[in-house]
Order: sequence, then C-alpha cells, then structure tokens
Amino acid sequence: MQFEAYAAVLQNSEGGLYQVLDAAELVAKEPRLSDCADQFTGGIFSPGDSVGDCRDFARRVATALTERFDVQFQFETGVTGFNHQAGRIAAVNTDKGPIKAEAVVLATGVATPSLTAPLGFRPNIYPVKGYSGTWHIQDPARIPQLPFVDETQLVAVASYGGRLRVTALAEFAGHDTTLPPEQTALLHYYVARTFGDAVNVQSAEYWTGLRPSTPSGPPYLGRIHGIENLWINAGHGQLGWTMAAGCADLIATRLLGRTTKLNGVSATAGWLEDI
Repeated sequence: MQFEAYAAVLQNSEGGLYQVLDAAELVAKEPRLSDCADQFTGGIFSPGDSVGDCRDFARRVATALTERFDVQFQFETGVTGFNHQAGRIAAVNTDKGPIKAEAVVLATGVATPSLTAPLGFRPNIYPVKGYSGTWHIQDPARIPQLPFVDETQLVAVASYGGRLRVTALAEFAGHDTTLPPEQTALLHYYVARTFGDAVNVQSAEYWTGLRPSTPSGPPYLGRIHGIENLWINAGHGQLGWTMAAGCADLIATRLLGRTTKLNGVSATAGWLEDI
C-alpha cells in the first residue's frame, strides 16, 4: 500500500513521465533483478534517466578544452584568498602565487563560505556527507544493466566498466571525510545480500564526499553584489553533475552580458544578483 500511494502521488505530480511497475513487470523490464525480486514490491521506471562516470567525464572535458581551446588548468593548487581592489577581483591568490583575473567564478563547493568570508559574505552552503562503494563484477549476467534507486534502503546502484557502484547515506558531519567502518558496513551488507557472489565482495573500494547543499535546494547562481567581476556557481547538493552543463551555460551567458532564457532558478541571498 505504501508503494502504491507513493506511485500515485508521483504519477499525478509528474504528469505521467514515469511508468509504475509491479514486481513481475519490474523483473520483466530488468531480468537481472530476478535473483533479488523478493526484496521489491514494485518499481518506477524513468525512460529519461541514464548513468555515467562523472570523474571520467570531467577528465575528458579538461583534455578537450586544453587541446582545442588552449585552456590552462592548474591542478594541485590551493586558493588562499583574493586581491580585491575598487569593487573588483584583480587576482586570485594561491599557494603557487597570484593569478590575474578578468572574471572569477566560484565553483568551489563546500569550501565557498570560508573563501568568501574575507570578502564580507558567506553563502549558506553546508557539507552533507555521502558514501559510496565500488566492487569488481564477477558475473555480469547477474548484475542489472539499468541503474536503480532502492527507495526503501535509500541506496543508488549502477554498473559500468566491469564495476558495481553503490552510493548511500546523507550525514551531517561537518567537513569530516573519514570512513567509519559502521557506515561502510551498511554498503557491504547491502551488496552481499542483494548480489551475492556476482561481485567480489572483498574487492570493495570505499569513498566519501561532501555534497555542497543549500537550505532551499537550488544552488547559488549569479554575480556578487558590489564586486563586478565575481560570480558564483555553487551549492548543487547531490546534483552537481546533473546540473553542471546547464548552470555553466547560464553563468557564461550572463558573464558575457547576454540575457538568459531561463530565470528564477538560483537560491536567493542579499549578497547575490541571482539568475
């Protein structure tokens, strides 16, 4: 009954964009769930969803920008502050020396508040800690090809490149990035129970990261009041890669002095000329 009520609400609110499946229909859609079909009441299929490796994507974008447009990246470089003069950022100060700037975009996630505090404002961005585990697949024929979210256990599951990745948890732990064994044990238990020896359960590689989240949900997008060449693109929560291209396009369009077709998508703040 709980699943049916949730599915009905989703269908009504989203205008029929999703397909509600009972347990048998779910297995018919993804036969590789048959080994763990007893764990599911049903499912909601979204034809528009997809999965990918965001790290690989980012590395390829960086390579393409370097080769095609002579963009220069400075990795392993820490930002220590800003040279702020007469309502402009003249340079970004780093642990490798200052970098002169015509315009600066803060795409700095959970580090944004501490970086901007000396400039007189602190975006309300809080780190929400999440975890993932990655396992080597031993029997691809038993691993679902479709990515899915187990709404009961609150985990997301995807496979690519011979690996199974499971992400879970939302924890308020400040800037702590340790990997407590009791948290990784939850991921281990889920994978062992759901996929058994289809994966090498001893091959787990665990990771944790901090989702830069805002109280209202949307990120901060726009120019900073009083600093004509400083912009912000931060606070995307768990949807950083999902929103990346669209938010970058909005910022780039405004930075060039053009009008955006989409407006009213930013979180609001007194220090921000939001989009």
